Amino acid sequence: AVVSNAGGALQRPLGPFPIHKDGKLTIGWVELTADCQSCVQALKVFNQFIKDNNYDWKVETLDSKGDPAAVARSIEDFTTRKVDAIVTAFTVMKAGGAAIKAAGDANIPIFSLDSGWTKGVVGDVTTDNFSMGGKIASYMVDRFGGNLNVVSIYSDQHYGVLIRNEMLQNLTKSRYPGVKIIDTKNVTLAGNYQEATKAAEDWAARFGNKIDALYCGFDDPCEAASAAFQKAGLCVPAFGIDGHAQAMAEIRKNNDKCGLVATMAQQFGPFAVTVGQWINEILVNGKSVSEVIPIPEVYLPSKLITKLNVPAVGVEPWTVPDYYAITGNIPVGNR
Repeated sequence: AVVSNAGGALQRPLGPFPIHKDGKLTIGWVELTADCQSCVQALKVFNQFIKDNNYDWKVETLDSKGDPAAVARSIEDFTTRKVDAIVTAFTVMKAGGAAIKAAGDANIPIFSLDSGWTKGVVGDVTTDNFSMGGKIASYMVDRFGGNLNVVSIYSDQHYGVLIRNEMLQNLTKSRYPGVKIIDTKNVTLAGNYQEATKAAEDWAARFGNKIDALYCGFDDPCEAASAAFQKAGLCVPAFGIDGHAQAMAEIRKNNDKCGLVATMAQQFGPFAVTVGQWINEILVNGKSVSEVIPIPEVYLPSKLITKLNVPAVGVEPWTVPDYYAITGNIPVGNR
């Protein structure tokens, strides 16, 4: 495959890749973990996309269990199997350089879904984590008038979660000196629920009512820590990111003061559909990479969801108006 050399640095393979005019494809799908909410939803939508379009595609999956080295091994495995395309979903790509190159040498395109664009990957579809992290962090801080003690949970195993955590830190430096991050917890993706629970139990014992808010780089640990806080008798509002069905249920149930009160809803289903469209256009219809994916990192919008705009059961949260899109028309006392 031809590799672009924009700016003097190797960028991404542009093809041409083998064209499958008969429409038959075998796709290797590498996922973060088999049970993560994002992974389950994206794979379900991807398979539904194939079914809805009557595509003759076979999807083979491998679970990296949150291990960057396992992602590389999975890519190597699919390269050895000579699949027609590889998709990485929510994975950590930092250890995948040699494996990605080997797939490129075999002329097997790699498409990624919320994995962060990496050299050697054709394209990645995700959310702008800088914007999303800054938005939910600003909302949290503004609710407290710029003065609060916050504990935060993140994971250095996902590039996006790291960025979201950095955006909270940036707010304390650039605009809100009254925000005090009194402690942080770096969790593993595979064990985030248990580790977040333990961290919250420790914080409850150490800080008690001094904790004003909980900020999480993704919803799962927010839900775990919130349950632990409530068990300890603490009312701590939590602010997360992802917007899965469980998070929506928590926001509906909670009183907007304790537990998960706000999250950023990402478009996990449309992520999967976008990758499916890319694969079909490039590998079946024969269109060029540059035509289908002009820029290798593609962002889909996210929505800030609170008690005010949480959707009804069964309605995707990214389809409703953003919190800030509707508050301007609501009297302040009713927000």
